[in-house]
Amino acid sequence: AEYMGYLATRNLLRRHKPAWKFACVKAVIFLSFWQGVFVALLVKIHVIRESVEWTVDEVALGLQDFLICLEMLAVAIAHRKVFPHEPFLAVSSESIGIRPGQWMHVLGPGMLIDVVSDVTNFFETAPDAEPASPL
Repeated sequence: AEYMGYLATRNLLRRHKPAWKFACVKAVIFLSFWQGVFVALLVKIHVIRESVEWTVDEVALGLQDFLICLEMLAVAIAHRKVFPHEPFLAVSSESIGIRPGQWMHVLGPGMLIDVVSDVTNFFETAPDAEPASPL
């Protein structure tokens, strides 16, 4: 279905290079899934064994986490190429109607106070205590 959608719109979307964008996003799920299958296979055929400090499951989980870190590094590099920021450089705040200081109510001290209050409330609340009122 995704391929049929691409075929129907490929001429309209050609300048946006949708195939590379689609492949880059799909690679995250695809590679993560198959590396999990590969690590499980290595555990099953006893290539991955327990160590003095870790069980087989912990070693496999650590290996998979490490492989995901390497995968995300490669995907991040690909994303910088496939999703360039240059088309958005021409858009200035004046051209889209934003006045200087217009966003200060969002990014100003009120937001900072709210974030500090939320974090403090989170850490002060014991696991068995009732949460404090947000107001």
